Amino acid sequence: MFQDKLIFQMISETITTCNVYLGLDVVRTDGTLVFYENEANQAKLWDTLAVYAWMDKDIGYVQGMSDICSPMVILLESEADAFWCFERAMRRLRENFKCTTSSMGVQTQLSTLAQIVKTVDPKLHHHLVVCRKPIMSVEHKY
Repeated sequence: MFQDKLIFQMISETITTCNVYLGLDVVRTDGTLVFYENEANQAKLWDTLAVYAWMDKDIGYVQGMSDICSPMVILLESEADAFWCFERAMRRLRENFKCTTSSMGVQTQLSTLAQIVKTVDPKLHHHLVVCRKPIMSVEHKY
C-alpha cells in the first residue's frame, strides 16, 4: 500500500512539473500572433502538447516542443489532426528532446556540428572559440 502511494505521488509530481513548463511555454509560443490572443487557441496548443506528453512517458513535455506544434495547431482546424501531425513529426524529432544523466539529445548533434565546423572551416571554428560563442551552447528559458 505504501509503495502504491509513493508511485502515485511520483506520477502526480511528474505531471504537475510537466504542466507548469507546458503552461509557461504555451503562453510564450508565438505570443505576437493574433491567433493566440484567443484563449481557446492557446488551449488547443496546450491540449495537443499535454496529450502527447501523456502518451510519450519517456520524454513527456520538453521545452521547444510548443514551437514545433504551434504551426500545426494554427493551420489545422481539427485538434485531433494537429495532434496526429505533431505526433508523427515527433517520431523523427523525439531523440532531440531525450535527456539522459550525461546529455541532452540536441547536444549530441551540436557536438557533431562543432567537429564538422572545426574540420571544414578551422578559421571559423577558431573565431567562435575566441569570441566565446561555442557551437555547443544550449540555452534554456527556465
